[in-house]
Amino acid sequence: MFKFAPAAGGQLVSVCSADSDEREFFLDDAILPEQDQEHVFNTVARGLVDKVTSGFNASCIAYGQTGAGMSLPTPHLTQARHTP
Repeated sequence: MFKFAPAAGGQLVSVCSADSDEREFFLDDAILPEQDQEHVFNTVARGLVDKVTSGFNASCIAYGQTGAGMSLPTPHLTQARHTP
């Protein structure tokens, strides 16, 4: 179980394990479960996309627990093909 709480300069995340052992972590930022994909993109990738379109290299690495249902279809990527 996760609990999120705003803290000075970031987010405090409490993680409670199955044996009721609770640990707290302070993060610069956290994307909360109720936030939508537009918020995720604006928070994580918009700055990178802006740099790439200005000629810089960028990468975005995401991590998620295997089997946690974090894969989302991206049909808009196949619709927006560039043809010279």
